[in-house]
Amino acid sequence: SQDNNIIILKSPGGSTDTWVDSNWESASSNWRVIDDIGDDPLAIDIGNLAGSSDKDIVVGRDSDSGDELYAYTHPGSDPFTSSWGSIATLTLGSSVSIRDVTIGDFDDDGDNDVAYVHTDTDQVGFSSNDGDDTFTPQGDDTFTDENFDIAILKAYDVDGDGDDDVVGFDDTNDANEEVAYLKSDGGWGWSVISIASIDFFNVKDAVVADFDGDGDGDMAMVGSWTAVHVETVYTIDNNGDTDFTVITESSFSPDNTDEYTVNAIVEMDVGDDDSPWKDLVIAIDPDTAGSSLEIAIFENAIPEFTTLLAPIVSVIGIVCWNYRRREAAGQ
Repeated sequence: SQDNNIIILKSPGGSTDTWVDSNWESASSNWRVIDDIGDDPLAIDIGNLAGSSDKDIVVGRDSDSGDELYAYTHPGSDPFTSSWGSIATLTLGSSVSIRDVTIGDFDDDGDNDVAYVHTDTDQVGFSSNDGDDTFTPQGDDTFTDENFDIAILKAYDVDGDGDDDVVGFDDTNDANEEVAYLKSDGGWGWSVISIASIDFFNVKDAVVADFDGDGDGDMAMVGSWTAVHVETVYTIDNNGDTDFTVITESSFSPDNTDEYTVNAIVEMDVGDDDSPWKDLVIAIDPDTAGSSLEIAIFENAIPEFTTLLAPIVSVIGIVCWNYRRREAAGQ
């Protein structure tokens, strides 16, 4: 997003491995403004909302008037030349900002629904997909701790029962839990399950994925401590039966804590090796004083996270840490 606009950008593709400004600035065919929503977008997610094989978009915005939830359907042809449609029933006009939004199949009926931070910072709203390009609001649900200040929502089948659950990450700097999830019963009923409490840890970004191939959802998150600025990467192993283990994967050197600010994390198969174990790509603020590091890649490999795929990133500093052993299911 930029200047209240929702924009899609085309990958350089082909033999071009580097994403640079000139890829888009030199050719307007490489980008498209989908909509000007009139205020700052705070959240965005992509997924199949209209029942096609294309990716649609849902957006939450900063708002004190008008709608704060928007959804756009893929045109079905070239998304960079054709107009995107909107979903009239997937809007919300409570004039309360939506801090995050996520797409998942919460009722296990084969189509994707939408969840979003709604009305209060510990409250999640839902819209169910009726399967005919329309959506119906469902009852809200809240996390047990009223001080649970949702910064990040992720849809994932945490318990492996077939329907997606909603994982919330709290960015309030206190001694309460930082990670919990709303367990779906498949019929729009929810149970709050506590996952982890890392006292006084400020979560910046997080992902949910099956990192160990056992069929349930694990987590990874990045952030910093409140009292002492130490940027840290945590993973959370899902052991099943609502039992979770928090592992400190890496901390930046305490001697250089002012040189790094971790902003974001994504999970992907960086090496394109078709491994069932997803890797982690972590973005670091390059404007932090003294920092030459912008991207760190943690490769999830057997038996340890030790290999760095340097050719993936160019013209930026790269660093890699050793990781604990992680084995595939059944080993």
